[in-house]
This record gives sequence, C-alpha cells and structure tokens, in this order.
Amino acid sequence: MIFIPLPFVVTLVILILLVRVVQQTRLQPPETILFVLLLAGFALQSMVLGLRWGYGVTQALPYQATLAAIIPALSWLSFKSLTVENFLRQRRAIWPHLLPALIVVGEVMVWPDLIGGTLILTFLGYGLALARIAWRGPDALLSTRLDGALLSYRSLQVTAIMVLASALTDMAISLDAVYGRGSHAATVVAIANALALLPLGWAASVASSGQAAFTELADDEPEEGEPEEGDAQDTLVSNEEHSSVARLVETAMREKKLYKEAELNLTRLSRRLRVPARRISEAINRVHGKSVSQYVNEFRVGEACRLLENSDMLISQIMFESGFQTKSNFNREFLRVTRQSPRQFRAERSGAPHSS
Repeated sequence: MIFIPLPFVVTLVILILLVRVVQQTRLQPPETILFVLLLAGFALQSMVLGLRWGYGVTQALPYQATLAAIIPALSWLSFKSLTVENFLRQRRAIWPHLLPALIVVGEVMVWPDLIGGTLILTFLGYGLALARIAWRGPDALLSTRLDGALLSYRSLQVTAIMVLASALTDMAISLDAVYGRGSHAATVVAIANALALLPLGWAASVASSGQAAFTELADDEPEEGEPEEGDAQDTLVSNEEHSSVARLVETAMREKKLYKEAELNLTRLSRRLRVPARRISEAINRVHGKSVSQYVNEFRVGEACRLLENSDMLISQIMFESGFQTKSNFNREFLRVTRQSPRQFRAERSGAPHSS
C-alpha cells in the first residue's frame, strides 16, 4: 500500500480552499491576493512538511524554515489589510515584513542553530500582533462587509491562537532535539500540521470572502476632507455625543436604508455620515451594547422578516433584498436575532411553508 503522509492530505484540503477563494472573490478587492498567497503558503508548507517528515527528504529543511518565517508575517498582513482601505498601496508598511524570512535564509547558510529561536520569536511577535487587532473587536475590521464581519472576526481570533500555538510547537521541537534527540519530532510536526494549518486555511478562506469589493464613491460620499482615524477631536467623547452619533446611524438606517447596500462596511458608513469610524463603533457599542455589524444586520433581519411576512418572494431573493450576500451569513444572523430560521419564521406566520 502506498504511504500518504498526513501533511499531503492537509495540502489537498487547503488547495481546495484556495480554488474556492479564487472562484468566489476573483481577486476583488486586490487585497484578496494576500489571502490567496497565504493559502498558497499553507499548502506549500504542508507539502514540504510531508516530504521532510513523511519521506525523510532532508533537502526540504531550508524551504520549511523559510516558509515558516513567511507565514506568520503574511497572516498579519492579510488581516491587517481588513483594518484599512487600499492596504496594498502602503508598500512601505509591507516590505519590512520580509525581514524574518531574509534572516532565516541567512541563518540557513551561516548559522542553522539560530533558526529555531528566530522562528519562535517570529511566531510570538506576529501572534501577539494579531491578538492586538482581535482585542479591538469586530469593528476593527473596517474593510469587511458588515454581513460577514463577525465570522471574519472569528477567523482573526483563530489565526492569532494558531500562530501563537505554532510558537509553542517550535519550542516543543527544540526541546525534543535537545533532550530526546529528535525522536518525537516527526510526530509533533505531523500533529501540529493537521491541528494548525487546517484551521488557518479555513480562517484565511473565510476572512477573504468577507472583504468588500471596491466601488466608486457614491454622490453623497465626501471625496475630500474625509474623517480620519486618530483625529484629536476623536479622543474624548461624552455620552451625549455618543447618543448623537447613535441617532445619526439609526436615521441613516431607517430613512436612507443604508443597510440594503450589500458591500456596506464600517469605512463606507463613516464616509456617508462624515463621522470617524472609531466614533461610530464606540457610539453603537456604548448606546446599544453591540458591534456595528450586529446593529446593521439587525436592520437587515428586520427587513427580511417584513418581506417574509408580507410578500411571496423567494427566501433567496429576500436575502439579497435585505442586504445580505451569502446564505450562510443570512441564516446565521437571522437565527441570532429571531431564534428561528427564515423558513420557520415564514411558516409560522403564513400557516404554510414557502419555497426557498
């Protein structure tokens, strides 16, 4: 029987996720390319691990170490791109993150014994940086569509945990090399690969699908003088100001029905209202005790309920009409708000089930 190492199975699964992401996003917005590269990195690393630990190909070691240094940096860059618009234009902020990989390449050629320590520090540093973004909550993902912001946020949390766990894995491998002569390294790597790369691949595929596609500014969106994060006036905000901003958001939802815009994200909402995104987030959190995505999605669910009760539209049509783009996000948010599925909601109020 042909022996197929577990990392090769993981590679196949990640490649399937990669193809799915490319088909769904078609690399729009451009920042999606970061998640595509990240998934490709996961797949390549898993394949290299399979060659090294499955078939004993020691020539794969330098590539394994270099990829291990690239992955945490690329993970951070990918999720960082969700916190700002047009991230790829900030090239000066991107190139420095090649440094860990360059250091490892140098160590491979000059001083291989330092590689383990460098990788541990790299995983710890980027894991903590990802955790810092996650600490700010779902509203930190300014460029993520509001219908899928919570799922993208969960993906960010998973990635932060897995990157930090990878540092612990490298520590375990280093200790095994010192005290166990590497006798358990293959087992540790195979298990860690399955436990880390698969969740990381899932997280990357989910987060990439949540990015809002780029569109030109609408007529009522300011092109100049847009509110910027970090304005001095954005530091101290009273409860009265929070209430005022919350009322402004509510008016935009009820009167302008901004929630119907499928590509709506926090950045675009900030432009429409001419209020800094951070202030909108703080106001909704303080006044309503929820994230902006939860707040907006509740308006969408309310619209969906109205259409389910008062029209014969298909549920799939209602999903798009109320501002959702994917069935999974629609069903999840509908269940969160109403404790029912859309089909159950319609059946209870009409007395008979409708087609979806």
